[in-house]
Amino acid sequence: MHSVTGAQTILSSGGTLFGPYGLAVGFGGQLFVPDADAFALQGGVLRIDPLTGQQTVLTSFGFLSEPDGIAIAPVPEPSTGVFSTTALIIMAVAYFRWRRKGAAA
Repeated sequence: MHSVTGAQTILSSGGTLFGPYGLAVGFGGQLFVPDADAFALQGGVLRIDPLTGQQTVLTSFGFLSEPDGIAIAPVPEPSTGVFSTTALIIMAVAYFRWRRKGAAA
């Protein structure tokens, strides 16, 4: 969304996106999106290039099921302690949604 005019622009659609639950912006403007409903409702994390809209699957199924949030942090170089502008730790958060699974609250 444009900060002054409020105009909205679609950066990426379709592909693997099903029900994104958050957004984190990494170095170079890359977007990291947790999508709890992607991959047959098992969830995953996608990287989206905001210039091309290309979606890259970072994780799906496995240990991370139904991610609901995401945060990123730079990684310091082991030898110098200087933070890298390319290496990131991506932390996705998942929690069990009782109501969504059909269980009583």
